[in-house]
Amino acid sequence: MLTVFSGEFYHNELVPSRKLESTVPFLEERERDAFLSFASQMLSWNPDQRKTARELIDHPFLKLGD
Repeated sequence: MLTVFSGEFYHNELVPSRKLESTVPFLEERERDAFLSFASQMLSWNPDQRKTARELIDHPFLKLGD
């Protein structure tokens, strides 16, 4: 049987209630902003908006230690 996707996530209970921003309080502002930018592009729910590893390789967050 073919199921038509309605555009709604079927298992909302699997989505954490906390925001990504609350998981990195130990980072300085510049590092936190860079990390959140990097992670949000990498973890986008929509595959069409999600960045690939090749696209993220030059992200400023990965250059912070240089």
